[in-house]
Amino acid sequence: MRLFCLIVIVIVYHVFPHTGNANALIHYWNFNNNASVTTLLTPSVSLISGSSIQITPGPTSIIDVAGGTGQNFSVLNLNARNGDASGTHLRVNNPLGSEIIFNIQTNGYKDIRVSFSTRRSGSGAGIQYWAYSSDGVNFIGIDTVTVLDADPVLRQIDLSLINALDNNPNAKIRVQFAQGGGGTSGNNRFDNFVIDGKLIPPTTMLHYWNFNNNSSISTITQATQTVIPNASLTHIAGGTSVIDPAGGTSQNFSILNANARNGDVAGTHLRFNNPI
Repeated sequence: MRLFCLIVIVIVYHVFPHTGNANALIHYWNFNNNASVTTLLTPSVSLISGSSIQITPGPTSIIDVAGGTGQNFSVLNLNARNGDASGTHLRVNNPLGSEIIFNIQTNGYKDIRVSFSTRRSGSGAGIQYWAYSSDGVNFIGIDTVTVLDADPVLRQIDLSLINALDNNPNAKIRVQFAQGGGGTSGNNRFDNFVIDGKLIPPTTMLHYWNFNNNSSISTITQATQTVIPNASLTHIAGGTSVIDPAGGTSQNFSILNANARNGDVAGTHLRFNNPI
């Protein structure tokens, strides 16, 4: 006698939001409120609590709150969202030796993308080294940006293939500075720093058989839970095939109880004899 055993069958489907899983703005700094360093670094929009900017200064680095106007940021206003006015931008004086870490929790989101506008002064750092962290401590380089003493340029860093950053409360991105083609003082500037991602669609259980009611073939093949009427399980017999409702209490199904839902006990399982 050959046996064919199942314990739990679950049918699920993804519920896609009305946006068609399009990019959503998760975190956004427009740097328009320059009343203080604190207000300047506070996100303008954040769907997840805890987002922040942490700056570790170099020997003479400083955030110049009063210095975030001009340099054509206000003319171009690149990457602004929600119809925001140009306002001010983030200006880091003497950036060499400093680093900026953006805490960008991605709970419930995937396919992360970073975008911002940036430029430097004539003697500002000419290179930005960008890295990401999935554990909030260790960083992996992802991009090197050449910064120009010219009009602000829109930069984009695609993290969508870094699965470790999906649905991650510890996600961070960091920038460090090097002289490159620039100088050793001056400044680097940023505006409209955006973290986009896609909402991870939830799943809904449509149909579920736990095969725990083995009082008859009719009861053991009846769906335990269904959100759509007329779910059924039909067996077409081979030469000697038969569903054995009395035979589903062993073979470690009751110990492992794999894929059980709603806290269901192990109970019995579906045993299909002579399935060929």
